[in-house]
Amino acid sequence: MEKIKKYFRYVLLLVVIYILVTVLTNWRMSTINISSKGFNYTIIPDDRIQFEIEEAENTNLKGHINLKITNKTDKLIENIYLRIDLYEDEKYLSSLYKEVKYLNVGETNRFEIEFNEKNANFAKILVTEEIEKNPIN
Repeated sequence: MEKIKKYFRYVLLLVVIYILVTVLTNWRMSTINISSKGFNYTIIPDDRIQFEIEEAENTNLKGHINLKITNKTDKLIENIYLRIDLYEDEKYLSSLYKEVKYLNVGETNRFEIEFNEKNANFAKILVTEEIEKNPIN
C-alpha cells in the first residue's frame, strides 16, 4: 500500500509540474507577442495578378502577411513565385518565396506568409518567374 501511495505522489507531482510549466509558458508567450506598429508594404504591380493584402504585421517573435491574389487574365497562369523582400527601414534583410503552381482564369487564392525577421518593418511584394539567388544587389 505504501508503494502505491508513493507512485501516486510522483504521478501527481509530474502532473502539477506539467500544468505549471504550461501555464507559465503561455503567460510568457502572451507577454512577448506584442505587435510592432508601423509595418508597411509596397506591391509592385503585375499585369496578370491582382493583389489584396488582408493583414500584415510583425511581432517580437514572428511576422506574417495574409494576402489574396487573383488571376485577372484570360489565361491559366503557371509556375510563378510571390517574392517578399523584407526591410528594416532602408536596410534589406531577406527575401521569401511562395510558389504558385497554377492559377485558373479569375481564380483567387489566399496565402499566409510567415517570417522570423523580428526587426522587419517594411515589405516589398512582387511576382517573379524564378527564385533568384541574390534578389537584391
